[in-house]
Amino acid sequence: MKDWFEKPAPGVEHGYCDLRIDGPSVARNPGEAWALLPRTGEGWVVLTDGVRRFETGSREGLLLHAEVVLEATTVVVRHDEGVWRAWTWTENRGDSHRVVRRRYLSSAPKVSNRVPEMEYATYWEKRQDDGLAVWRPLGSRFVGWR
Repeated sequence: MKDWFEKPAPGVEHGYCDLRIDGPSVARNPGEAWALLPRTGEGWVVLTDGVRRFETGSREGLLLHAEVVLEATTVVVRHDEGVWRAWTWTENRGDSHRVVRRRYLSSAPKVSNRVPEMEYATYWEKRQDDGLAVWRPLGSRFVGWR
């Protein structure tokens, strides 16, 4: 049986990488929550009044959720039970994880008369299951606008 990673669907890329996930870091107020995000980068934020693209320097509104990527690292912040938790996902060269990249149409406003696409990377890790090594999904991160 062929490995399903050998022939991806159109618009899908795959490969291997090393992945490090750090966190969670905890913030106890909105100012601390915004400070968990990088100062620059690209991504999206969910505020109490809507969803918008991340803007460098903008730190206004009550942050509920965000994913901001800068180079090979994505910071994910989520509001949960009165605090904000943040994780950093960093991808490097290597082969400890499998990665599949896929693009999705966004509901964000058109740019240059084109609907923007959001690119996500989904990671798989090898785990033991009844004595067999199997690839299991680990999670996904935003990797940029396209």
